[in-house]
Amino acid sequence: MGCGCWNWNYVTGPASSITRWNWAARCWPWATPGRGGEVLAQAARTVATARDLLALGSPLLLLLEYVLMTPHLPPGFPMTRHLAANLARQYFPASPPLLWGRAQWAAAQGEHALAASLWEKVLELGHSGAYDRWVSFEPSIFGPVTYYRLSEAYARAGRVAQARQCLKPLIESPQHRDEARSFLARLGEWGPG
Repeated sequence: MGCGCWNWNYVTGPASSITRWNWAARCWPWATPGRGGEVLAQAARTVATARDLLALGSPLLLLLEYVLMTPHLPPGFPMTRHLAANLARQYFPASPPLLWGRAQWAAAQGEHALAASLWEKVLELGHSGAYDRWVSFEPSIFGPVTYYRLSEAYARAGRVAQARQCLKPLIESPQHRDEARSFLARLGEWGPG
């Protein structure tokens, strides 16, 4: 069953096991049960011994995205979210999907100020266009969902006025007005801005 990804069986040379990350990360839902996890685990072990991680390029980015975005990593997976977040920060500081993954993880850890700064960076990159183009990603990452996440992170970090301000572009948009107003009403529970 195809998924529009590379056919990594035709890749040769030392990068061939690394290129399998790309396939496994992008085709995860279609992977043979157990096989995708095996390929990703091998990729994580390769990262642990690699000398020049940046040379791994987009397959490394995809592995980091998988580790940061997967709600429940397989037991014994050889890379932690902490390591993935550090590698993402070091090697791909302008990658919207990795910034998003780091922000999501930070929010889950209760680090709302950090999450807010990372979602701010995602939006900043979307406005400037100065983001990494290592791999394709869904451009909606620069849209309303990030504004909502940023607004919530501001509120949880005690920055309620900024949380409300963050929703302004959505309230002014006819397509998002009702949902943004509803979200703004829920911010009222956080107290005055």
